[in-house]
Parts: sequence; C-alpha cells; structure tokens
Amino acid sequence: LLLLVFSISMNGFLPSSGWVYLPGTCPSVVCEASVWGNLKHALMPAIALGVGRAAILTRLLRASMLEIIRMEYVTTARAKGLKENWVILKHALKNALIPTVTIMGLQVGFLIGGAIVVETLFAIPGLGTYGINAIIARDYQQVQGFILLVAICFVAINFLVDLVYSFLDPRIRYS
Repeated sequence: LLLLVFSISMNGFLPSSGWVYLPGTCPSVVCEASVWGNLKHALMPAIALGVGRAAILTRLLRASMLEIIRMEYVTTARAKGLKENWVILKHALKNALIPTVTIMGLQVGFLIGGAIVVETLFAIPGLGTYGINAIIARDYQQVQGFILLVAICFVAINFLVDLVYSFLDPRIRYS
C-alpha cells in the first residue's frame, strides 16, 4: 500500500526502490550521495517495519499504565505531594515498561524477518538481501553464516532486555 500511495499515486513523491549512499560512503565515484536522498529512500521501509510493531507496543504500554496507575504505591506517591509528572515517570512508567520491554525483545525476531522482506521488496542492499541472494544461489556457507549472525543478534538483544530489567525493577538483581 505504501508503494501504491506514495510512489505511484503521488507521482513518485517517495522513491519505490533503491538506495542513496551517505556522503563519504559511496563505493564508486559515480554515486549520488546525499542525506535527504537517503532519508527519502529509508522512509517507506521504516514505516513498513515499524508501524505494526509500534501499535502492539503502544497498546500494551497503555494497558500496563492503566493497571499500574490504580496501584496503592502510585496513590501514596500522589498523597505525599509529588508532582504528577514525577509520579507518572518515576513510579508508574518504570513499572509499566517491564511487560513492554519483554514483548519488545520478542518482537526483534519479527523485525529481523520483516527486514528481510522489506529489503527485498524495496531493493535495499542489506543483510536481508544478502541472505536471500545466498539462498537463491544455494551457497550454503553464506546461508549458514547469515542464519548464525541473525541468531546471535536475536540472543544479544534478548540479553540486553534482561539487563534492562535490572534497571527498571530494582528487586531484580543478577548475581
């Protein structure tokens, strides 16, 4: 739909495929390099990847916040005379982020899979395109390396999620 609306219906308002290199990163002399061109090429793929996941996380955070705001310690913080912004940010949001961060860590797998599809659809030279080309060429060593790299990224992100838990909830301490 993004391609149909922004590239075809709006007479090429946003480019439908390809990539423009950032200044100083062009591999050959003939490249066009600009920050604005890069942003125009990255906008539709970013929207395609991010909007669905952002909706899921926003609904989850809203539900968590509505539950946390009714808790007694939030009422106590308000009764002590703390400012509403401080109560929301320090007490409620910090605790409401725990389930959201959990789901965010699990969504990384969907983002990686979606990035492979989006890179192929928008003809962006990236890791997903590399993996698809390796699969098409039946280059098993490249496919294994691609899968290993994706798995390492997934495990590393989930490890970072575990570290964020200790920051959000002081009761969770890793020894």
